[in-house]
Amino acid sequence: MGRAPGAERTTTSSTPSSRTLPRSRRICDGADPSPRRGPISEKTRPHPLVELYGEFPDRLRGDRWQPAADVFETASEIRVRFEVAGVRGEDLKVNVEGAVLRLRGVRRTPSSEAIDRLQQMEISFGPFERKIPIEASFDPDAVKARLEDGFLEVRIPKRAPESRKLTVEHDGSE
Repeated sequence: MGRAPGAERTTTSSTPSSRTLPRSRRICDGADPSPRRGPISEKTRPHPLVELYGEFPDRLRGDRWQPAADVFETASEIRVRFEVAGVRGEDLKVNVEGAVLRLRGVRRTPSSEAIDRLQQMEISFGPFERKIPIEASFDPDAVKARLEDGFLEVRIPKRAPESRKLTVEHDGSE
């Protein structure tokens, strides 16, 4: 369980001073061989824009973006819902490869209007790919996908469990 902000941690060492003083206020007795570090070095200090706005979107870090996905199951099917706002249907490709649902596509930048100054950028554009493992038995030819209101919903009907009649062997004496 986490501590409240500003709460200090106590230690369980056997020396009297360490049992009564929080670790951050203990005087170093020379037993700790690691040197004490000073202020944050320039190499570990976050970029000033990160301090101001938070982490950069994936695209600015050089990663491909991935649409968010929800996977849920009913008695008869598995549904996978992808959030693909701004992606056109012709820019989406859905494949079933073995027991994996694969979505590939591209979200194109909306326009090429001139920008004088960028103030904030959080929406990712460009190519993407998601692979979702499907744990149930299904017929790949029965999978259907529908794009509506910025969501792509893929419906994967489950196969009915195979059943077969068994012959009971007996010795014929009964």
